[in-house]
Amino acid sequence: MANYAWPSQCVPSTMQLQLSNYMLQGSSMYGRGEQTHDLMNDRWMLTANIAIKSGDDAGVTESFVNSLRGGANTVSAYHFHRPRPNGTQLATTALSSASAQGAKTFSITSVTGNTVKEGDYLSIDGLLFQVDSDATAVANILTVTTINRARRAFSSGAVVIFNQPSIRFRLTDLATISWQAGSVLSETNLS
Repeated sequence: MANYAWPSQCVPSTMQLQLSNYMLQGSSMYGRGEQTHDLMNDRWMLTANIAIKSGDDAGVTESFVNSLRGGANTVSAYHFHRPRPNGTQLATTALSSASAQGAKTFSITSVTGNTVKEGDYLSIDGLLFQVDSDATAVANILTVTTINRARRAFSSGAVVIFNQPSIRFRLTDLATISWQAGSVLSETNLS
């Protein structure tokens, strides 16, 4: 299994990056209530439409889609329309303390005064997180609360990336390349 970088010629014209939460829901056996159990396995789903502008681009796109081999290989991708945070924390840094599986709050080494804004993305040791609320670094520690939870534990010193935080996606549906008069449109679903 290989991991590929997203080709620069294949910038999506439209994309959807969606958090998929796995929950187990059911009715209570003994009452009228319902029970919901969070299985703590949040996954990101990416759907991208790549508009091909020339015949040369068509070959690159076809090669890219086919290199994923139906999901056997992965591709590293980031949020193409919001690659950088709105806050001032741009530098790659590290966790200042360990975080347990299921954690939503992370202590990150930073410069006092640096900020992240609600909706910004960051990756910790290869997993993508979305910031839940604005935060400002105090005493060189940026405490960030995220929408999704950690699928695994992280040790102190784990790498945190704010600028183009990439994660690996795998092809989950049949990738289609549709030819129209004068253009080509490729839709690719990844998770």
